[in-house]
Amino acid sequence: MKSEVATDGMGSVRHWLEGRDGILLISHERPDGDAIASVLALFLALRDEGRRVFAYFPIERFSGRYQPLLQDVGQLAGLCLGSDKPPTDGLQGVLCLDTSNWRRAGLPEDFDRRETALSVCNIDHHPDNSRFAEVNWIEPECGATAQMVMWLLRDRGSRMTREIANLLLVGLVADCGGFRFQNTTPAVLRDAAELSEQGAEYSRVIDTLFFNEPYNKIRFKNHLLENAQFAFGSRLLYAVLEPEMLGKFGLQPSDVEDCIDSLRAVSGVEVTCLVQPVDGDVRFSLRSRRLPFNVAEMAHRLGGGGHPLAAGIRLPKTDLSSALESFLGVAAEWFET
Repeated sequence: MKSEVATDGMGSVRHWLEGRDGILLISHERPDGDAIASVLALFLALRDEGRRVFAYFPIERFSGRYQPLLQDVGQLAGLCLGSDKPPTDGLQGVLCLDTSNWRRAGLPEDFDRRETALSVCNIDHHPDNSRFAEVNWIEPECGATAQMVMWLLRDRGSRMTREIANLLLVGLVADCGGFRFQNTTPAVLRDAAELSEQGAEYSRVIDTLFFNEPYNKIRFKNHLLENAQFAFGSRLLYAVLEPEMLGKFGLQPSDVEDCIDSLRAVSGVEVTCLVQPVDGDVRFSLRSRRLPFNVAEMAHRLGGGGHPLAAGIRLPKTDLSSALESFLGVAAEWFET
């Protein structure tokens, strides 16, 4: 998959795309709004050029949070979810978006043994990206991978349809927290304004993502807050999401990816954490309100990674008690020094 010397930058991605047909677009496991939007926007743009292209997500359905914004693309041929695997015959490359390393790639089942024969291109904004592909374009200063896709489409002179503009705005809004997070740079706001000028429906995107939650999800968030635990002088707040809680509230894992933001809103808290036992492993989603509390550094100590203000960890084959002990031990180094 990876050559001896990796090539970098948007120009290398543009060159990789030239004349290439049969492209599979993927992102990471448990795709968030930026991952979904980036893949689908590029999927639509390449289809519009007459390319043979497929998009795959390792989920059975999109989160209800995004469903109203995906009605235009949800039934397109070539878009595959969960057990609906894309064809492998005739593929000429894999384009992996918003993914920092190959282990996190949301690949179809049994795809690993075939991927080494394919050229892989990676577009991502995570600062800890391992540059695992043959071609890598990494922009840690970007607010979202969707912003990079926008730049690529602009550079290539691709047609900006209303559907593509909406998707790119969804990616920006989702990863920048409705333009509330610290990754909301002047460039992010300028690009959001340009997308609005090109047909993106800003009010619809904001209303759907932030003011359209089902009652059972609001009850679930309240349950998380009521059972959350403070540590280190109330500067860390963490909550455990037991698997049975999803069934109790009628939710899927993809429905609760953003629930950690309810914890982050608590006054006085510096770092928040959502803890999820998953298939014998324990998964941690981390958020920091500000530096110097760099949760990516905290995650690296336990084999995870991400951004300074948003990161994740997955501890394999461990029980909840041991996983929490490991995490709190690492966290103590930040809060007690």
